[in-house]
Amino acid sequence: MGLITLGPDTTFDYEFDFRTFVAFGEIKVVAGKSVLGVLHQLRCKNHGILLAIGAETRRIGLIP
Repeated sequence: MGLITLGPDTTFDYEFDFRTFVAFGEIKVVAGKSVLGVLHQLRCKNHGILLAIGAETRRIGLIP
């Protein structure tokens, strides 16, 4: 994404603050929260579940 194009020998002083927000519809738990934070929490929860499934399948001998 290009925001600004400057010519040669141009001095430009800037300060940008970008924030990303995505609407999750009518889900009250995530309403008004940053999409990056919510997706990070979901990813962490999913990772923990997958680790637990892997540990259990190894424990009962389904995978080596």
